[in-house]
Amino acid sequence: MLVSAGTTTPLIQRLSVLNCFSQGAPYKTPEHAIEPHLNGDNMISRRQLTQAGLAALALPSIAVAAPFTSQTIKVIVPNSPGPGTDVLGRFFATYMAKQWNTPVFVENKVGSGGQLATDFAAKAPADGTVILITTSAHFTYPYLHAKLPFNPLTDFTPVAQFVQGAFAVVVATDSPFKTIQDLINEAKRNPGVISFASAGVGSPTHMAGAQFGHAAGINIVHIPYKDASQVMTDVIGGQLQMGLTGTSTAMSMIQAGKLRALAVTAPKRVPALANVPTLDESGLRGYDVTSPIFALTRLVRHQPQSQKFLGSCSRLPTLLSSRRWPTSWVM
Repeated sequence: MLVSAGTTTPLIQRLSVLNCFSQGAPYKTPEHAIEPHLNGDNMISRRQLTQAGLAALALPSIAVAAPFTSQTIKVIVPNSPGPGTDVLGRFFATYMAKQWNTPVFVENKVGSGGQLATDFAAKAPADGTVILITTSAHFTYPYLHAKLPFNPLTDFTPVAQFVQGAFAVVVATDSPFKTIQDLINEAKRNPGVISFASAGVGSPTHMAGAQFGHAAGINIVHIPYKDASQVMTDVIGGQLQMGLTGTSTAMSMIQAGKLRALAVTAPKRVPALANVPTLDESGLRGYDVTSPIFALTRLVRHQPQSQKFLGSCSRLPTLLSSRRWPTSWVM
C-alpha cells in the first residue's frame, strides 16, 4: 500500500495526536472518557485529545498490595526485539516479576502497525494477566480504519506511562542528502519520487512522516513496513531514499556510520544526537512530534483483584522517573 504524504492534509489535521499526551494530568476511567470530536476546521485539539480518557496515564494512588495473581503474566510488545517499546516492555516484565513473585514473559507480536498485538490484548481475559506495551498509535486506529475488532478507549485500563520517544529522519551515509533542506528541495523538484518508510500504516513514524510532508509542502510516498529494523536495512542498502524510525532504534546504526540522521522530530535536540538539528531548527517552524510509550491492560476496575493489580503497580511512576533511561529518548 502506498500513501502519498503530500495528500494527507485532512488525515494530519485529525491525527495531530502524537505529541498530545501529557504526563501527570488527571486520570479518567474509560467509561467516563470524553470521545474526541472534530472542531469546525476538522482538527482535534490537544485539549480534546487529552480529555479523551487515556491521553494522560497517571496512576491512581493505591497502597501496595500483595501479588494479585498466581498466573503467568504476558507482556505483549507490538515490535520485534530491539526498539524502545521492546526495551521498556522487558524492563516492565522484570520489575513486575519481582514485585508479584510471578513469572512474567514478553511476547513480540509484530504486524499491522501494532493492531495485531492490540487485538490479541483486547481479547484477553479482563484480569490483568495480559499487558500491552504500546504507543500513541493506539489512539489513531479509529481515524484510520472504519472498523476495528477492539475499542482503544473502553477495552483497556492504563497501567503506566514510561517515556516520550522521538524519531529521526535518516538516510544512508552515501546519500546525496546532507541536510533536510537538500531532501525538501529534491522532493519539490520531483514530486512523488522520494519515498519514506515507516513501521506500518498508522504507526507513529507514519504520522511523523506524513506531518513532515505536509509541513514542508512536499509530496513524498509512504511505504509501510512490518518492522522498524527492516526500514533501516533498506535505507542502508539504498532501496529507500529516507526512513523514519525511533531515535533509540536507529542509534547503533548512526554510531556505526551506516546511517546519517538529518533531523529529529522532537521540539528540542535529543541528548544522544546533540549534533543533529530538530525539524523546527531546520526550517519547519513548530514541528513537534513525539510519542509516548505506555502500558495498558484489560481489567474490571472495581473488582478487588483489579485493585490489587493497580496497587502492585503504584510504585512505577517513582521508579520510572528515577531511572536513567537512554539519552536517545525524550523524557
